[in-house]
Amino acid sequence: METYNYKKIFEIFKNLSSEIEFCKISEIDEFVENKKKAIFLKHDIHGVNLENLLKLSEHEIKLSIRGTYYFMPLNDPLTKKFYSVRQQISTMLELQKMGHEIGLHFNPEFQLTKKNKDFILSDYFKLCLDEFRSEGLIVNSFNLHGDTHLKRKDKNNYNIAFEFFSEIARHQDFPEYKNINEADKKVILQNRFSINNYNINFCGDYPVWSRQNKFITTNFFSDNLLSKKKTIKLLIRKETYNSFLLSSNQPPGSKNLSKEKKIIKTDISNQDENYQDIIENHDFEFGKDNKKIYQLLRSCGSFTMLIHPQFYL
Repeated sequence: METYNYKKIFEIFKNLSSEIEFCKISEIDEFVENKKKAIFLKHDIHGVNLENLLKLSEHEIKLSIRGTYYFMPLNDPLTKKFYSVRQQISTMLELQKMGHEIGLHFNPEFQLTKKNKDFILSDYFKLCLDEFRSEGLIVNSFNLHGDTHLKRKDKNNYNIAFEFFSEIARHQDFPEYKNINEADKKVILQNRFSINNYNINFCGDYPVWSRQNKFITTNFFSDNLLSKKKTIKLLIRKETYNSFLLSSNQPPGSKNLSKEKKIIKTDISNQDENYQDIIENHDFEFGKDNKKIYQLLRSCGSFTMLIHPQFYL
């Protein structure tokens, strides 16, 4: 996998940080209430050198950038070949001490493939949180790991992993689930649970979910395709241009919008009248198009920004 020196992403960060705040996922309600735009920065941590990760995070702090770092459970098969349990705990504590936030990067699909008849998904979720919290970590946020090899899909090809969590479920016809096949429906009904019991107030997927405001849709920045296509994806729409879009529910498909929505306008400093050129999805070549990426991030309102540090380190 090709990697990019983290200085390239900081070409964008450095100029932006003086114009718009970079914030943790758990701060989103505050910005909605104050009608103030921000970049809600999240890092999904997979296989990465933790010493280099700390260097990246230190550079963020120097620019007054703070964000949420989502770590896989301790000793997870995806990450244990890169670092030990103690190394992970030490790194998470150091990130928290710096002012960043730690969240759980949870993969229900992988655990359910083990086919242990006694396995209870909610118990495993609690165990993962307890292991983090017992080390002194403050964890009130989680997101889902998008395991492309294991994803269950509905009949419209939408990911159904959210259905295991009643608060962030996307299909509104529970428990009938007309668009989910019988085998997957059975697994969901056996394992679905409420996150109310686990002191979780935020889900840092897209759109972000908070206990206070439910689904909060912003513009979106993702480097998911950076290693394959060398591109950054931006999603900017009229409904989220300098606005938060609040919904009590979210339909299947993260890019789809709820019919029940409330639009909260934010400040319009640095407004770019040319934003219409990239409404919906647009891919930008990383490095070459960094100036354009910066211009759009500074001028189109709030963004949820997904970063995978292993692409840069």
